[in-house]
Amino acid sequence: MKKKPTIAIIFIMLLAVTACNLDSLYSSLIPDPDREEEQTVPAEPDSPSAIIQEEGYYLESGNPLEYFSTEAIEAEISNQSLILTTDDGTTQEYPMMDNMILLGSDILTITQEDNETIAITKEGTEPLVFRYGRR
Repeated sequence: MKKKPTIAIIFIMLLAVTACNLDSLYSSLIPDPDREEEQTVPAEPDSPSAIIQEEGYYLESGNPLEYFSTEAIEAEISNQSLILTTDDGTTQEYPMMDNMILLGSDILTITQEDNETIAITKEGTEPLVFRYGRR
C-alpha cells in the first residue's frame, strides 16, 4: 500500500519539474507563428558570391613590420598619401612628398609601376611589394 503514494508523489514531482521547462524544452520543435525567423541559405564554396572579389594592391612580398608598426596587407596611393590597411580593417595614412615618406630617421621610397605594383623600399631591408589583384 505504501508503493502507490510514493509512485504518485514521484509522478507529480516529475510533472511539476517538466511543466516548468516544457516551453523552453520544446520551443525549438514547435514553430511560433508570431516569430519571424531569417532564412539563411549557405553559399556554396565554389559559387562567385562566396569568394571575396575586392580589387586592390595586396601584399606579395616583404615584411611590413620592418617598415611600419602594423602588419599591412593592402596599400593604396591617394592624394599624395600612402594608405595602408591591416587585416582587421584598420588604416594608417602616411603623407608623401616626391614619392618619399620620412618615417623617423628612415626615408621610404614609393614606386608605382604600370598600375600593377606598389613597391616600398628603404636602405638595408627587403622591399615591400603590393601587387594589384583580387582578394
